[in-house]
Amino acid sequence: MSVIRLLVCGSRDYRDADRLTRTLDAIHRKHAIEVLIHGACHLGGADSLADAWARERRLPVLDYPVKREDGLWPGAGPARNRRMLVFGRPTHGVAFLAPDARNNGTRNMVLQFNAWSGRLAPMWVVAP
Repeated sequence: MSVIRLLVCGSRDYRDADRLTRTLDAIHRKHAIEVLIHGACHLGGADSLADAWARERRLPVLDYPVKREDGLWPGAGPARNRRMLVFGRPTHGVAFLAPDARNNGTRNMVLQFNAWSGRLAPMWVVAP
């Protein structure tokens, strides 16, 4: 079994805790998650659900909330996403898209992750 550093991203509107739990449990069974990385969105959604999932399983969590040095919106989100890649050093990623949401920040994270990781580990996307 491989050990991975899993980056989780998703819409602030993502509410399907059961699907997120099933998905992360399946990934954790196949690849032991060494650390879970997320963007710490203060509005909830996939970041909050993933954080709770990891803490329930006593897995280490690295959270990356938007900081003042990330700049103003709309550029702050992509800047934070870059920090998650550079400092979190994920080996794998999973994105949770919310139905009827724009998911712009999540789509940006998927694009950045795939460009950063190349073909080594494309991000898994869980669509509604």
